[in-house]
Amino acid sequence: MRRIGLASWLVTGLGIIFFVTGWVEPSFGASEERAPGLTLDGAVQLALERNVDVLGSRFGLDRAEANRLLAAAYPNPEYRFNQEGLSGGFEREVNNIRYHRIEQTIEGFGKRRNRKAAADAGIEEARAEFQDTVRLLVFELKKAFYEVLLAQANRETATTDLQRLRQVVAITESRVQQGDIPEADLIRTQVEALRFEDEVASADLALVAAKTRLALLAGLEGPVDEIVIIGSLEQDPDGATPGEADLGLDHLIELAKVRRPDLAAAQASRRRADSEVKLNRALRYPNLTVGLQSEQMEGVQGTDDLSTFGVGLGFPLPIWDRNRGGIALAQADLRHAEALAQQRERAIRAELESALDQFRLSAERVEAVRTRLLPRSEESRTIAEALYEEGATSLLQLLDAQRVFNEARLRANRILFEHHVNRFLLERAVGTELAALGTRP
Repeated sequence: MRRIGLASWLVTGLGIIFFVTGWVEPSFGASEERAPGLTLDGAVQLALERNVDVLGSRFGLDRAEANRLLAAAYPNPEYRFNQEGLSGGFEREVNNIRYHRIEQTIEGFGKRRNRKAAADAGIEEARAEFQDTVRLLVFELKKAFYEVLLAQANRETATTDLQRLRQVVAITESRVQQGDIPEADLIRTQVEALRFEDEVASADLALVAAKTRLALLAGLEGPVDEIVIIGSLEQDPDGATPGEADLGLDHLIELAKVRRPDLAAAQASRRRADSEVKLNRALRYPNLTVGLQSEQMEGVQGTDDLSTFGVGLGFPLPIWDRNRGGIALAQADLRHAEALAQQRERAIRAELESALDQFRLSAERVEAVRTRLLPRSEESRTIAEALYEEGATSLLQLLDAQRVFNEARLRANRILFEHHVNRFLLERAVGTELAALGTRP
């Protein structure tokens, strides 16, 4: 008898960890020694070990394995003993009769085989659902991790801009003291500095909120301000980008049909429902009961002892109940499972089309930001600062150039973040990392 035990889903879970993270040691946690920081791979590994949804999904595997044990069990034999003719104290001859009987139920017509097939499909369904829980969790965790990186980048932008504006305030004070500009310009720069201080405080709050969400997903304990994140929005999460040929829609759809665990779960559910239809059809036929019996009779005088043996067969007569209701219910479940599997295939195609379009569009936006938006806005700010120090431009023009550059950097951070999220969306839709699809273009 084939058994799929605890080791099977542990191996599956470890395989997913290797697939998603490349197996790195945890770099942050409450119980282990604090490491310098938490990487994306480390956060994913911790989530797979501690996340409540993953742990709950593993319990589903335990239930499916228990179902398999129940389905594979044989009916127990039944032993019966009976004694008759005991004397009640009357003065007459009484025969003592002892019966020993063993009965065994025999299941036929493929009942046990179909029951085991349904249980095996249930294990495959539970395993696929566990893998799908991991797939969705990995996406949410990667998104949360890059939300922290976005918050950190925005805070760094706000802090840098505040420092630059304080330098402008110092220059303005010097020029006011020299009588080159009115004091109103100094007040305006001081007010602008207060606004940037408020932006730094808001960025701090956003960073704490992002770290809190990441800690919940990864199962981290302790103060969130102690979490040190290692990474950058400029960094490619897995160090490779597939070629254009590897991002063809038809290729991704075929790959998703093999890699998507939710589709595998729907297909396993359909196989389980099909086996249950066959099982319910087999239940129309009754089980056969075979019995062996031994009978011993002992006379009062001991002269008429007698022992006999017998064989018996028994089975219910399928007159009133032919399991029509069970068959109809199982067929309805099968049609429902088939419809869900077909719907899942159509949904995967639509999801891939949308994710691929978003990923390609975000890649173009990142390229535009890196080659045009940031260089030009930085050049404009640098020129305005130099002219303001020489007294060749007004404070309003400098503040306007500074504000444009600040908005450009924040916009660039958001576009980089959205590109990473779109990448993770595409990986979630395919069921594998994009680095596994090919080499760099």
